[in-house]
Amino acid sequence: MNEIKFSVFADLHYRPGVFFTEGEKRLDAIIARAESSGADFIVHLGDLCHAPHENAALIARYESAPMPAYHCLGNHEFEESTFEQVLDAYGLERGYYFFDRGGFRFVALDLNCARVDGEAVHYSLGNSVRLPEGAHKVTLEERQREWLIETVMTSPYPCVLLSHFSLERANSRICAEERASIRAMLADFNRDKRRVFMAINGHHHMDNLLIDNNIAFLDLNSASFHWINASHSLFPDELYREYSLVGHTLIYEDPLSAIITLRDDGYIKIEGAKSRFLYGVDREKAGVPPCDSVGRRATAQILSAETRIETKR
Repeated sequence: MNEIKFSVFADLHYRPGVFFTEGEKRLDAIIARAESSGADFIVHLGDLCHAPHENAALIARYESAPMPAYHCLGNHEFEESTFEQVLDAYGLERGYYFFDRGGFRFVALDLNCARVDGEAVHYSLGNSVRLPEGAHKVTLEERQREWLIETVMTSPYPCVLLSHFSLERANSRICAEERASIRAMLADFNRDKRRVFMAINGHHHMDNLLIDNNIAFLDLNSASFHWINASHSLFPDELYREYSLVGHTLIYEDPLSAIITLRDDGYIKIEGAKSRFLYGVDREKAGVPPCDSVGRRATAQILSAETRIETKR
């Protein structure tokens, strides 16, 4: 029986002067937890830092972890960097790839593309916030879709899909039609054989586990904070003077990550993390509803759970 244990986190959002994340300390704590747990590798699910081409020291800090460290691309990586600069900073030939470890195939996707007038346009230098009316903000473009189908269908191992954007939740920036198409593709993967066990995403800064069509979808919370569109003034004044967007954040006191154990008999164990909101400032205190637009409650935690995926068809 094959077994793998790995560390996963998302949305560190290292951006000095903008977000109060103490990014180096959080990253060090996440790596230390991964090492002490005996994780075989560590992976982040995007938005590790803004402007990766200017943050070589932080990236080197991550890549110097005492286990293999993998990258998955988030939208904010492309806020101030070009697509090519991000690939170069992370040492990637392209935004999507796979790696096989411990009898599993891990498939890192790059959904940082928009569809404009039928054409796929990759995020670069903040263009994702300047899309024309009617553009699809997130898309799995055709070449990557074909690659994904081949990668999963020819895999000798069960697959885990890694992405910044969710493949399951409504209001994920993927249009409803394409989301339905992706879910149908996942169902096809498992129609005659259990090929996909799990899909893990970041981006939404939420905490949720959904078992659907015998696939475990983990909506992974941010390592650092929960974002709100409305601004608050509930932190000490010095934070607002030093960090320009701190008023849009509900900060976790401790870094959040998960340690996940998988076995090829379908067993999944998630060891989450619990923290508290800094200064007790949560969504209610900030004057916004406790749940997001799809009804998921904002918490300063990553859940812990054990479940089993049926492996026989």
